[in-house]
Amino acid sequence: LLSATGKMLKSETPTVGIILRPGNASGLEACTWRTRGCTAVCVLEESFRGRDAGNRHARDLRTLFLVADPQAFVTCVAGELEDLVRKYGRVLFRPNVASDLRWEYIAPKLFRIAGVSSYDYTKADPMRHRGKVRGYRLVYSVSELPRSEDVALEYMRAGGTAAVVLDARRHALPRTWRGVRVIDGDLGDDRTRDPRGVVVGLAVKANGR
Repeated sequence: LLSATGKMLKSETPTVGIILRPGNASGLEACTWRTRGCTAVCVLEESFRGRDAGNRHARDLRTLFLVADPQAFVTCVAGELEDLVRKYGRVLFRPNVASDLRWEYIAPKLFRIAGVSSYDYTKADPMRHRGKVRGYRLVYSVSELPRSEDVALEYMRAGGTAAVVLDARRHALPRTWRGVRVIDGDLGDDRTRDPRGVVVGLAVKANGR
């Protein structure tokens, strides 16, 4: 059930995640807080791998499995994570690679596995709509919605981090956004080591790449 994207493979620590079918493409909603903007340019749906029929079918099956038998799904994921920890010692885990679900409520035991550090991006206001779990780093994704930038600033003042897609070439990002320091989020996907209170800058990807 666990796999990784090309960006996740850039991390020094072995990194895996759950890649469901984004939005409601499977017939079931996997991105509770998605906006029109992110739906239109979804990287996981519009990239080369996202357009591949085999990959889409596999993501559909994972999504349907989760809904049909969540206990069995979580048990399988926990077993895979434990196997990886035995092999590598430490593993990074991203539950929402192409979804935006509240895993801290769905499967809290996944965040108690020794040797696993977890992180995610979310469009939900993490100060109000996401539970706080030790060892689970949430990055707020700024969207086109009117209050989104204010939510990001509030979250960063509280010690969180926020991801912002910037109109810039890859690795040529501005130093600040709204007066807050920007780090290059395209260098890798590991968000567990980011400084607190910074912007994770992401360059615009052409054609979802």
